[in-house]
Amino acid sequence: IHWIYLISEMLVTFYNDNAWTFLIVGILASLAFSLFSFLVCVKPFYKKLVKFHHASVEFESLPADATTSTRRSSVVKLEKAMADLLEEDEMKEVTDFVGRIFSKRNVSRRQTIQPINRRR
Repeated sequence: IHWIYLISEMLVTFYNDNAWTFLIVGILASLAFSLFSFLVCVKPFYKKLVKFHHASVEFESLPADATTSTRRSSVVKLEKAMADLLEEDEMKEVTDFVGRIFSKRNVSRRQTIQPINRRR
């Protein structure tokens, strides 16, 4: 909801200022980012949530006289769906890359140019 509000405010401002180039570029950029966000974040999480919901409903709908093997298979499905839902490795590659950019490193200064000593 916040994303839609922010983008609409920006696009309305461009429209009111008759900044047509910025309006077109802003529309294309916001659509690209929205599509990326949906495909990478929202859709996979929703699939995992639906999978968990189905496993949970199946487990809760087991009759009291269900066999041990049926109950155990339902528990295994539920635990797997829960593990998939809570998995944090979905964006591991991206977070590792960003983490490397901002991590503190020990820089070797062996090959740097020595400062010039100026005489006064």
